[in-house]
Amino acid sequence: MGARDAELGIDSAALLNALVDAVVVASDTGTIIYVNPSAERLLGEPSTVLVGLPLVAIIPERLRAQHTEGFGRYVRTRTPRLIGGPPVRLPVLRADGSEVEIELSLSAHGTTAGAEVFAATLRDLGDRLELERQRAISRYLTTSRDVMTRLAVGAAAATLEEAAPVLLEALGEGLRWDGGAVWSVADGRLRPLVSWAPPGDQTAVIMTSGVELAVGQGLPGTVAQNGEAMWIETVAADTVFVRRDQAERAGLRSCFAFPIFVGGEVPAVVEMYSRAVQPPEPEFLAVLQAAGTEIGRYLERAQSRRHLVDMAEALQASLLPPHSPTVPGLDVAVRYHAASGEGQVGGDFFDVFPLPDGEWAVLIGDVAGRGPRAAALTALARYTLRAAAIGATTPSSVLQVLNDVVRRELDASYQGDERFLTVAYLVIKPGTGGYEVKIACGGHPYPLARRADGTVEEVPCEGDLIGAFEVHEATDRVVELSVDDALVLVTDGVLEARHGGVELGEEGLRQLIAASRAADASGLADEIEQAVLAYLGGNPKDDLAIVVLRMPEVVEVHSSSIDLRVADLT
Repeated sequence: MGARDAELGIDSAALLNALVDAVVVASDTGTIIYVNPSAERLLGEPSTVLVGLPLVAIIPERLRAQHTEGFGRYVRTRTPRLIGGPPVRLPVLRADGSEVEIELSLSAHGTTAGAEVFAATLRDLGDRLELERQRAISRYLTTSRDVMTRLAVGAAAATLEEAAPVLLEALGEGLRWDGGAVWSVADGRLRPLVSWAPPGDQTAVIMTSGVELAVGQGLPGTVAQNGEAMWIETVAADTVFVRRDQAERAGLRSCFAFPIFVGGEVPAVVEMYSRAVQPPEPEFLAVLQAAGTEIGRYLERAQSRRHLVDMAEALQASLLPPHSPTVPGLDVAVRYHAASGEGQVGGDFFDVFPLPDGEWAVLIGDVAGRGPRAAALTALARYTLRAAAIGATTPSSVLQVLNDVVRRELDASYQGDERFLTVAYLVIKPGTGGYEVKIACGGHPYPLARRADGTVEEVPCEGDLIGAFEVHEATDRVVELSVDDALVLVTDGVLEARHGGVELGEEGLRQLIAASRAADASGLADEIEQAVLAYLGGNPKDDLAIVVLRMPEVVEVHSSSIDLRVADLT
């Protein structure tokens, strides 16, 4: 403890040990002389092992020469570069050989002995980067669906020449890249067919003007030859990229390209440009590869009304989980019916997915309106909720993120009901002999809890309509599920079902649930579904979504950490 610390009554060691951020202190010879407990957890080694090691031991090998040069330069010249400057982002090496992205702040301090030590603060960016990644995936999926919905709506886009501008504009605006082009492929050559860039931007013109490539030449030529999407992070250092002069004039740093397939052939390649360095996204390349196939199918059947029906059905299916949800120890059943009418995409959606620490998220929602705009908002909502769920403390905080994204991402051209949606969001936590369910709603019909004795009670979860107000207000509620208890969630299509001018309503649904003798969640969901369809004469005018959660028996469920993978998001 220093003299000034003693004067103020401050225990410096206790302060460092209590910091959430990792702190590593090194001597002027580059030897680690102190690490706090947060640094031990971050680096995966105790201080007894780390202290005495050279500082380069926690730096990835590929960066060690650069570190040694910079450290030596400072010792010789005392001219700071990183020291005392703004934080920088880089990886550090853990004891198990893995790397973790951190935000690094460096400072130099003199000692009473006349020496100098260097303090490094390492802020773990893992949670932040994962949230950024989830948001990026949400944006990619929303963009790919926007491409298809724009093409589906643009009935006049019956040829590649007509579809290309729609395709490029949707990709450019959705991804916020700096330009793009569609290359036609014929007779072994690639020629620019259409280019796109934001107003006043010349990137696409510079990259395509007067250019003709052979199949197998450059990025678009290689994609045409291999039939596979490709991403180049740094064009200046890539051997495939051949238009270096144009890229330098345009300030181009990164690009990607994907093929369009028609009848098993590649008649066109889509190429996009960015002046910022864009790390490759394998998940997005897979989405683009699939999109290229779907665009080709659209072009093959552009004059067919059946194409629009197929597109709507495929898009609707993409907005729902691909598999029946399974929550360990909990009986879950879901039912979905699209409204009657071919070629229309509805806005009802639901999802069930794992959270860290053994918890599970369940959600159900309803976008007002129908058609491409409703579908785009449905996709945005579902994937935003998945991204926001990581690290969220309460269901209401997840809905606040969704509200912020909806208001920010939808531009002023979206007028009318398609700007708004309702959501009920649940976090399910296994406990001793039952489940604790935390619920927040955004303008959605209240869930109904059916107890083991047959009584049915409303779970009030007040909350604003999503997208309606800048600040979203919602109340977090907690409900316990014990043996033979069930929780039922539905969309408006169930409650507003009419027969002979009489609406089913919440009271009708409550009576239906109370009268059920179903032995499991699937049976209860079937009874609700069949009763509503019978009420409607088998011809629903609105989408119907039903989610039933039931506690069948006492199941001991231990919380465990669950890794969220890209496969869980697609």
